[in-house]
Amino acid sequence: MLLSSYCFAQETITGIVFNENTKEPIVGASVYIPGGTKGTSSGAQGKFKLQAEKKIDSISVSFVGYQTKTLAVNKKSLKIGLHKGETSLNRIIVSANRNSQARVNTPVAISTISPHVMKETHATQLDQLLNKAAGVYMVDLGNEQHTMAMRLPIGFNVLYLYMVDGIPIRPTGITNHNAMIEINSEAIERIEVIKGPASSIYGSRAVGGVVNFITKSPSLLPQADIQLIKGTYGYQRANMNASTTFGKLGIAVGGYYAKRDVAENLHDDFHKYAFNIRADYAINKKNKLTATFAYTDYITDTNGALDSTHFYDQDYVQRPISLQRFTYRSDKVIRSRVSLNHKWNKNSNTEITMYYRQDAMGQNPSYRIRRTDDPALSLGQINMNKFHGYGVMVQHNQHFNWLNANWVTGLSFDYTPMDYNAHLIWIKNNAEGVHYDYTAPDSVIKDYSADLYNPAVYTQFSLNPIKKLRVVLGLRYDKLSYSFDNHLTPGPHTGPDNTKNEYGHLTPKIGVTYNLGKGNGLYVNYSVGFNPPGVGIYTGYIVPELIPATFYNYEVGGWINLGNKGYAELALYNMLGTDEVVSIRQDDGVSVSKNAGRTTHRGAELSVHYALIPELTVQFGGTYMQHKYLHFVIGKTDVSGNKMQSAPPYILNTKVSYKPDFFPGFKVSLNWQSVGGYYSNAKNTLYYDGYNVFNARLKYSYKDFELWANCLNLTNKVYATAVTYRYHSNNYDVGNLRRFQFGIGYHFGK
Repeated sequence: MLLSSYCFAQETITGIVFNENTKEPIVGASVYIPGGTKGTSSGAQGKFKLQAEKKIDSISVSFVGYQTKTLAVNKKSLKIGLHKGETSLNRIIVSANRNSQARVNTPVAISTISPHVMKETHATQLDQLLNKAAGVYMVDLGNEQHTMAMRLPIGFNVLYLYMVDGIPIRPTGITNHNAMIEINSEAIERIEVIKGPASSIYGSRAVGGVVNFITKSPSLLPQADIQLIKGTYGYQRANMNASTTFGKLGIAVGGYYAKRDVAENLHDDFHKYAFNIRADYAINKKNKLTATFAYTDYITDTNGALDSTHFYDQDYVQRPISLQRFTYRSDKVIRSRVSLNHKWNKNSNTEITMYYRQDAMGQNPSYRIRRTDDPALSLGQINMNKFHGYGVMVQHNQHFNWLNANWVTGLSFDYTPMDYNAHLIWIKNNAEGVHYDYTAPDSVIKDYSADLYNPAVYTQFSLNPIKKLRVVLGLRYDKLSYSFDNHLTPGPHTGPDNTKNEYGHLTPKIGVTYNLGKGNGLYVNYSVGFNPPGVGIYTGYIVPELIPATFYNYEVGGWINLGNKGYAELALYNMLGTDEVVSIRQDDGVSVSKNAGRTTHRGAELSVHYALIPELTVQFGGTYMQHKYLHFVIGKTDVSGNKMQSAPPYILNTKVSYKPDFFPGFKVSLNWQSVGGYYSNAKNTLYYDGYNVFNARLKYSYKDFELWANCLNLTNKVYATAVTYRYHSNNYDVGNLRRFQFGIGYHFGK
């Protein structure tokens, strides 16, 4: 009788904890009775169960990076949304070791583009988001095409790793500076950017940095959004996403269609369909299954760069032109993955991921156009690169109570067979130098296949030798193998005979963080990045004997908590590049690749987010850099001591936002981007002055409706996003003139 009376006196409260903005479940949130010791934590799908020996009047819920909430208990089952403050430092990240961890324990420079920032920006291109991060300059090449400059000069070599949920978008060896055109921004919850080498955990290409796109988890409550966007210069776009959970199964879908239709002389049309679906299934308390599928269909005109005459005469301001009228780029992509996460206990879990990639990249590239002795004719090519690949990743995470140690270890294997072919075309030129037409594909100049194998194993161990000091040690070994099969007779232009090539690399890392308390901290980091040769080594008749380019990075930094006003982060780095691969054109016109010398890359990155008053917020991201050739010979030219080409000394991005209390739902922001001047050639004889561009954004929300207007390049500045050296002169990738975009959106659900 006493036992039954005791049982009936107990009270049980159940519920779910989720992100108030995205409606995604929060796993690991603390749920407890204020002033007491009784508590629990949210598990799979954010669910919790709290029992007490007496009636529960109120509970508190907390999770790092979110505002703690205390609420009265008026029913047995609760739905609790936590708010993530946008003026606080992002406390939890996943990209530093492929697993959730506190920012204060991570000795790297990392920036996060949050769901709030993505929603407020209403970006139609990823550069409008990524350029908000200090030290990042994503170069707009038109219609979502891009290249990158992150701790390195602007370039078209692949020295950055782009991932979705920790899986590289494209395999090593076939990666491209344009890889992010495959991203579906409507399926992305947030973006994490690691600046500097991260090869000890992610392998090759992670030299200048890593961009990890994290997909939206299914929401616990039903919700959907639809948005329509109309812009000048023929731009149109429709966005859609929806999400909910049925019992143990959560589903999230998202996608968009964008296009541009312009006059023929602009040669700037494009179309893109992008669709993603994600399903999370909570098998039980210890096992969770996640499956994703992504499809992208993209095609764009490529209007190419302008020469100095057309750029400085500015005849394209009143009547924009392209010097090409037929060049294009296309990309059809399928990506899918299945992950099983098993939680052995509260200190141990293992995740197994299998993935599949299929890609068909075709183009008639403007940069392949070559002059001939006849001014009325030029040479070009149409090419197609197809691959389909399979991969598996296994990672185990183990926490030890001894010195608060944590061990992450894993292995991966990627197998990707590819096919490549290219046809020569004859191009017709008019008297104005416009390439206006071409003949049907002529002779086959490339036709080969290659099988790529990339096994890797990695481990990372961290611990607290003293309470506030954390040490992180990492090590990874990669092996990359190519099996090349030439379908043509080997020759200087058709490529080498059948062959096999292998490259291996052991990559270490060591980092230390010191927690100063109250949200302040310092870190020191030594990391290495490496970049193996890609399939481009099969361009010439002889396969060059190359070794992976290696970059050694030394870095110090820290973060400061400015209370409710905001935060600041600072990073200072010095990176030494060795054995970088350069392409050298020989006397017979054939280019060969060679390892060439050493370079140095130094800089400081500062990020500040500060609320002057609750209604007025300032965000600043800036970097100051020096990129130099230490010992470097290009062909017969010694450029040692020169500044590297396409290397702006500074990149600044500042945003001021005003959200008046007297006008609920209204917000206005002004953005300023400044890029410093730089040399366009290694001899340091040609110079570009850089630019300053302003963007303005207006937004108004009323209940479930939202209206916005963006003005990009507010002052109608004539500028180039990138300047490259070709045929002994500068070529200019022209930035967009003033453009307007207007949008309307509606949100379904509570």
